[in-house]
Amino acid sequence: MADWMWWGVLTGILLIAEILTGTFYLLMVAIGFVAGGIAAYAGAGLAPQIIVAAFVAASAVTMLNKIRPQSTAKSSDTENSLDIGQVIRVDEWRDIGNGRFVTRASHRGCQWDVELLAGHPVAGNFLIEEVRGNTLVVRS
Repeated sequence: MADWMWWGVLTGILLIAEILTGTFYLLMVAIGFVAGGIAAYAGAGLAPQIIVAAFVAASAVTMLNKIRPQSTAKSSDTENSLDIGQVIRVDEWRDIGNGRFVTRASHRGCQWDVELLAGHPVAGNFLIEEVRGNTLVVRS
């Protein structure tokens, strides 16, 4: 009886971790642990329990990847960016050579790298033209 109890404890730990992360992957592994516990309850040895748990967990993760919609949006995809077209305030610019100017500015409560695409590097308001990772590309 004690053999299958370990599987229950491990499943409980994984379910708590899943609640904290919200990724569904730990839930799939917990399903594998339940299968291992069922194998233990049926009288299987430790090695078959682990094999059953691993097989069921791997199968569940594979099925999750097939049914879960995958995001196709890129971080530089301008059609999906809420920042494009917004105005940002820049107080000073830093010349990094080759006619490129950069700075750090606050936008939506976060600090962003900002690069000047076109215009003059003076303090003022700038229009966000593009998002490249964590860099806002602006024009005056």
